[in-house]
Amino acid sequence: MISEETALTFPIEEYGDLNFELTVHDRFGQSRKESRSIHVPLPPAPNSAFIIAAEKLIEGNDIVVTDSSTGVYHSVRYELTTEPKGIVAQSSVDGRITRFSTKQPGKVAITQITEGPGGISRSSQNIEIERRWIPVEAKFDQATVQGVSPLEI
Repeated sequence: MISEETALTFPIEEYGDLNFELTVHDRFGQSRKESRSIHVPLPPAPNSAFIIAAEKLIEGNDIVVTDSSTGVYHSVRYELTTEPKGIVAQSSVDGRITRFSTKQPGKVAITQITEGPGGISRSSQNIEIERRWIPVEAKFDQATVQGVSPLEI
């Protein structure tokens, strides 16, 4: 008996019960079929995680978010809640890094939603965007309320 063994490998694109059929032809023109079924379980739900690049965020700077999710997943998206509304202008994505442009100070809640065949995972972080500079306040005390000018202030 002559044997030429071949191993076939292919990515699993479906989950559940999969049926395979192998047909072997020999050199005498005979063939034989062999059937097998395997069960491919769903992978566990992904683990949603992200990192914000700065300790302190200042208005006008970008919020830089790096996706650090693990597991089997096919999509990652972000939901932002801001107070006041509209303090984050837009976002741009470059691989696993997402940038959100900021317009003014306020509070931002970022929620990441990671979806995969095994389920959905969420993680959230709250950050505060601070004013670029502290506005100057002018205060003065008046020494006398009335009298001949010049009055002392």
